[in-house]
Amino acid sequence: MMKRNFSLLKISFCLFLIIGLMTSSMADITEGLVGYWPLDDSVKDEVGKHDGKLEGGAKFVKDADRGQVLEVDGAIGPKGGKAIVPHADDLSFAIKDSYSLSVWVKAIALPGHWAGIVNKSRDQAPHYGLWLDGSNRWCFGGGNIFGSTPKAKQWYHVVLVQDAKGKERLSYVDNQIDIKGGSPIESSGPGDLWMGGANCCGFGEQFHGRIDDVAIFNRALSEKEIPDAGEIVQILPVQLKGKLTTTWARIRQGPANLRRQE
Repeated sequence: MMKRNFSLLKISFCLFLIIGLMTSSMADITEGLVGYWPLDDSVKDEVGKHDGKLEGGAKFVKDADRGQVLEVDGAIGPKGGKAIVPHADDLSFAIKDSYSLSVWVKAIALPGHWAGIVNKSRDQAPHYGLWLDGSNRWCFGGGNIFGSTPKAKQWYHVVLVQDAKGKERLSYVDNQIDIKGGSPIESSGPGDLWMGGANCCGFGEQFHGRIDDVAIFNRALSEKEIPDAGEIVQILPVQLKGKLTTTWARIRQGPANLRRQE
């Protein structure tokens, strides 16, 4: 009986050690997280009070790779699809501030014109955000710097980083540096945050595609943190909501279930 109890004690200790290691490694990525929108069935901010709403031809759809996501229709004009989050001071950043923007994105069709994916205050400069430009290149907007060209109908994890201390802006695409060398910019405009378009140019910067798991941090993510930013949907329930049972259930089901279930 004593041997059995000792074995159970060892198993329990190991499980709690695993959970402890997981949560401690996850703690760093949630530091400085000021807004997170899973975009599963609403434009609800899971960490703050920055809830938004859909407008025009925007809807939530089931994606074969990522589950529920936001889809926007790319229609030019005021009725084009987008999600809008009202302005908040903690979503705006001065030239002396560091920040990061993480998003999963898939273009249903490459636009061949400027298309806003996620951007803040395009109508009231100074703004910042992610676009595709007229040549279908990734663009870290504001003081524009350009990167590679994505393929249509393929998911990408894109992270924009302003590192005020390092005096540079850079971007990552699928965990690899894509743009590097731009100087920090003022990004403190009082306009709204848009997903799927941009409040500019007769509503001509509309994006036709799918968007998922948008996150904004008030710090510069390090290169080693970029992959975790793309998996924040797994980290958030434990770290910020305290749902230890969520992690416990996934451990019991096996390692494959620690990743997002779609």
